Amino acid sequence: MLAEGPLPVRDLAAAVGVTHSAASQTAAQMARAGLVTHTPDPRDARIELTPKARALLPRIEAEWDATVAAMAELDAELSMPLAELLTEVAEAVRRRPFRERIAAAHRP
Repeated sequence: MLAEGPLPVRDLAAAVGVTHSAASQTAAQMARAGLVTHTPDPRDARIELTPKARALLPRIEAEWDATVAAMAELDAELSMPLAELLTEVAEAVRRRPFRERIAAAHRP
């Protein structure tokens, strides 16, 4: 997404499913590492990849492809895809937090 050009932080946050604050903090860390630049905008700062970051894109894409392949292999060994299982776990913990479960298990 950022590889296509400058992007408002708000749009980037929405695209990757994080808060504006989280995206801003990550962009600030990336700026300190020389991976993005900030361009002022009256409504929302825009961020853009630096040449250093663009040079890393082929390596990042290769790592992502390897990760996707490894996940597919792992999913094939499981009774259900890991992403589905983790979604179920997150929903169960949302319904009844783990802290409550521990407290209930600890009661005499």
